Amino acid sequence: MVNTNSMNLPSKAGRTVFSFDSPEFKATKFGAFWMTDDPHGPLAVVIELPPNTEGRAHTHTSDYLTMVVEGSLKTSGKWYGPGEIRMQDAGTVYGPSLAGPDGVKVLVVFADRNGLPDQYVKEADRLELGEAMDQLGKFARKEIAFPGFGMPADEDALIKP
Repeated sequence: MVNTNSMNLPSKAGRTVFSFDSPEFKATKFGAFWMTDDPHGPLAVVIELPPNTEGRAHTHTSDYLTMVVEGSLKTSGKWYGPGEIRMQDAGTVYGPSLAGPDGVKVLVVFADRNGLPDQYVKEADRLELGEAMDQLGKFARKEIAFPGFGMPADEDALIKP
């Protein structure tokens, strides 16, 4: 297995170590770990969202799980806290979502990396965010570096296609 990540964290003896406190993650507050070279292989994503960040109702084309590491996340009317895991079937709608008052750090694992881009429920959201989701899909397929979406970026922390 080829162990790669978007933060250029080193691998040693088949192992990569990650911390939400690492400068490589802090540069964008987003990181990805490709667990195989299979173009439909699993993808783990780590994300930190600031307090009260809202996410629109959407679905994914892959089964996935979300684990809250720190803070809290409300989705589909239920709050999730540290250590809680939420599994979601491909094609099922969830949201809207809300990061808690202290923000949230999550680990999201997609069974198929191609399921990463959000598939928005509302047409207006698809029109507004479609280009960004196209970029996120290219990132998940390792075709481009993380696009940043206006976040501060450390060029050394991004993958190079």
